Amino acid sequence: MALTKADKVCPMVVRRRGGAWQVLAFRHPSAGIQLVKGGPKPGEAAHEAAIRELYEESGIALPQRPRDIGAFRIGVPGEVWRLFVAEGRDMPDAWAWQTLDDHGHTFRFFWQNVHGAPGPGWRKQYLEALYRLRDWIEYKSGTTPITLPPAQPPAI
Repeated sequence: MALTKADKVCPMVVRRRGGAWQVLAFRHPSAGIQLVKGGPKPGEAAHEAAIRELYEESGIALPQRPRDIGAFRIGVPGEVWRLFVAEGRDMPDAWAWQTLDDHGHTFRFFWQNVHGAPGPGWRKQYLEALYRLRDWIEYKSGTTPITLPPAQPPAI
């Protein structure tokens, strides 16, 4: 049965460095290592929520609709996350961003190797999303070149 609703959206920004895929992650000041994630507002489409959440939590703008790679049961039992991907060209290697939501926390962004072993501090539900991304990259890499809509770097 296809999952059609999205309780959460997770817009992932990826890049290639030295032949390896990396995904943008951040250290939350009180809740470990995470990926950008949030919930759609009433009447908001999942891709619109992904664009908004990415900007609010990281400062990254998406001028095009991100690629939808599917909806999955992740985290809280019964909760559905819709995962999106965009390419992070010309992004800094690391930066800090004071969020426009989440009580104005400062998130510290870095790049995680998608196929490498995640370090300590990752929250379980974000590891699940990371592994779904890894599976998608492996599947797509074996069929066709991966092309993704570009993301614009944050104004830091």
